[in-house]
Amino acid sequence: MKVSNKLTLIDYTADYAAPDHGNSVAPGLPLSWDGLAAGHLVIAQEENVEDGWWEALIVEIEGDLLALEWRDYPRQPKVKRHRTAVALLDGTPPQSA
Repeated sequence: MKVSNKLTLIDYTADYAAPDHGNSVAPGLPLSWDGLAAGHLVIAQEENVEDGWWEALIVEIEGDLLALEWRDYPRQPKVKRHRTAVALLDGTPPQSA
């Protein structure tokens, strides 16, 4: 499974109300590690632990191995991480006060 390099950006404002996505999670964010799919945004660690964690897009899944593209550095080589070695972002839209 592959994903296009064209992404749709969504403007999240205080008035943003998520469309019904089953569990009201922002589009493009997985609900669980089992729900990971191509196109989802996750946080992944660089090879060198000292380089930290960065946003990455899942471009392909082979079993439990994810092929990732760094979101802000798409020309960098893709990396592979185990599905449980990535962090999930909180996709809950802002709630009005």
